[in-house]
Amino acid sequence: MPVDDKIGYVRPELDELREQINQFFYQEYGTGIDMQDNQTPGMFAGVMAKAWDKLEQTAQGVCHAMLVLSSKGANLDDLAADEKIDRKPETYASVELEITGYLQATVPAGTEFSTDSGTIFVTAGDVTISNQDVDAKGTFLVDDDGDALGSATVAANALETGVDSNVMPNTVINPEESLDGFYSVTNPGAATGGGEAETDQELQLRIISNRISKPNSTDSGVETAVKNVPGVKDAHIVTNRTMETDEYGNPPKTAHLYVIGGADADIATAFLTYRPLLANTIGKISAIGTDIGGKQKAINFDRAETVPIYVTVGLKVDGTVFDSDTGPNTIKKNIISYFDTLTMGDGVPYSKMFGPAYSPAGVKDVSVALGMSTDNVKEQDITVSTFQLAVIAAGNITVNVEEVS
Repeated sequence: MPVDDKIGYVRPELDELREQINQFFYQEYGTGIDMQDNQTPGMFAGVMAKAWDKLEQTAQGVCHAMLVLSSKGANLDDLAADEKIDRKPETYASVELEITGYLQATVPAGTEFSTDSGTIFVTAGDVTISNQDVDAKGTFLVDDDGDALGSATVAANALETGVDSNVMPNTVINPEESLDGFYSVTNPGAATGGGEAETDQELQLRIISNRISKPNSTDSGVETAVKNVPGVKDAHIVTNRTMETDEYGNPPKTAHLYVIGGADADIATAFLTYRPLLANTIGKISAIGTDIGGKQKAINFDRAETVPIYVTVGLKVDGTVFDSDTGPNTIKKNIISYFDTLTMGDGVPYSKMFGPAYSPAGVKDVSVALGMSTDNVKEQDITVSTFQLAVIAAGNITVNVEEVS
């Protein structure tokens, strides 16, 4: 079980172990002993080498289990528990739905709405249309018959877990059942927070982040605490400790939290536990947080704005090698995987799209264009503000294929 003082544990190969055992036999019985595999001593040596290799595997596992970046599975969960964090489970995407209907119409909690592709979202509470809306010109909204229309916003959660439920804005447009007084529905912002169970690598990085910046009342500590909430992809806090309004328009002595993903109540509880002393929380969302003593308090914060990105990929391919059925889907999947690594404020360099575009076999040349709308897609880098997240879906990616000789 060699341990190098510079590189740590070094596991020997099976052939090395066999050679060491051969040398033991020579030392005990002389160099004239026949250690070939078809001889009795050689057979014993082979069995001993395999047993020794199993022991080395166990020793290596024990060594790696103590190290965050090499630990896996249950051992990694134990290391995370030492940091008072748990592996994040599968999560449901959440979205704000804007429901338009006739005055006094009520949409009860549990009502289902869906996208054209069949992704279903379920409302988390009752909502009633109480006031008539006006448009940008100040004109009251009515239907084709002149009847008054109003709107209300309600939170909704995906029916199934996973990243596929992180749908783009204005795609949740279909009621799954007949509703009295209902007129239309949409989601002004993208759905966020849907995810698979946290991988070993993701948990490893989060353990390191918690060690670097432990949950506490500092800005980075609050962000760490909120990022530990299941379903939260990213969090950013702006604190104004002065007696003047800051550059973002935050009032004096306030803490303004921006979050992507996660349940409102869970975020509010984490924010309440670690928020800066005496700071007032601000934001459009108000949720009840519960402190360690069981006391409840209303906590305010905001959801980061999602910015849909559109990508057009032009391919020149060898038609004898490129698979036209799976190739474009592979490119789309790899582009989506890249976007999953982005956090608030991260721009999208168009050069980052070339890797996914060249990933299928048979691609000979690639052109890439990006934009924030379908009519402004070109060779450009995309920048977003500090409190925005660039998002994408398969429907926002166009792959054009041209066969060349």
